[in-house]
Amino acid sequence: VKYIGVWWEMIGAGKPWSYTNDLPSVHLGITDYTKVKPHGLHPANNANVRRYIDFAAKHGFSQVLIEGWNIGWEDWYGKSKDYVFDLSKFFSFEGKTGTYLLYTITRINSILKKAGVPVDQPLSLTGVYTDSERELLLKILMGGDVFQRALAEKAPNYLCENAYQLANLFSKFYHDNHIIDEPNDAKKQSWLALIALVRQVLCKHLDLLGIETVEHM
Repeated sequence: VKYIGVWWEMIGAGKPWSYTNDLPSVHLGITDYTKVKPHGLHPANNANVRRYIDFAAKHGFSQVLIEGWNIGWEDWYGKSKDYVFDLSKFFSFEGKTGTYLLYTITRINSILKKAGVPVDQPLSLTGVYTDSERELLLKILMGGDVFQRALAEKAPNYLCENAYQLANLFSKFYHDNHIIDEPNDAKKQSWLALIALVRQVLCKHLDLLGIETVEHM
């Protein structure tokens, strides 16, 4: 396996870790980068990363290492920081984490299991009964544009954000509607079909992001 990427520019090629010379240190969530002047020398930028991705695809590199592209690396070297990386937040079941997305899928697995419905069983939507259901369906229907944009711009972060929004809308739908206890069988079956579809779409997001799903957590 061969690797290329912006990490090596900062480690061995003398490129800076900082985005600006105006700040002695960074406070994540507090520091306002709109009020400082970037020096334009940091290699972790979209244009540079795309250049690496294109080079890797052309010359047969199997992986592109782009550490340093995310929030938390700015001003690392030789500078102080109140927070860089928090493992507990990274594995949180709430917020924008892979764990939250995986947990959403396992929740759907659990609901389908309680209802006696295999996750791969074909189901049919028979109607739209609630506002939260409508919001969820619209998010799914609009997902194709997100996939196209992510592909066109080589920006997987669009998939991450869309998956997070979809998981949030599922949680709202599940909170508003008691699927298992619904007395109207047609409505219940339609809701089961909807959450199975949500599961399928979330799994597709994670598959494209290289994240393996789990059955339970």
